[in-house]
Amino acid sequence: MNQFKKWVVSVLAILMLELPVVGSTVVTAQKATERTVTVTYVLQRNSKQFARKKVHVKQGAVVLTGLKHAWHVRMKKGMVTAIDGRSQNTAKKTYWMYKVDGKEATKGVTQEKVRNHDTVTFNLKRVNE
Repeated sequence: MNQFKKWVVSVLAILMLELPVVGSTVVTAQKATERTVTVTYVLQRNSKQFARKKVHVKQGAVVLTGLKHAWHVRMKKGMVTAIDGRSQNTAKKTYWMYKVDGKEATKGVTQEKVRNHDTVTFNLKRVNE
């Protein structure tokens, strides 16, 4: 009977040590998830889609962050000049333009913040001046 009591006390002690660790792991995972957002990025050429990716970025991230997570991006003077090897052509007046949730961007890619479930669409198209 004495050995049984020792065994029960040992098991209870182990459980008491493990429960806080398991509980804190769950809370930590939830907090990490709450600090990220999911954004869908779409690439188009003349309004025809050729690529689409969902990207997880930190809350408060800007458009460029997710774009760089999804594809190779080249920039010049704060402007996107190429995505995934597809470059704009100034001679033909084709440029990368973007929208967030169907609305024309009012800020640059390094300033416009994304929110959870946003859809950011980059379109390589001719711009009439």
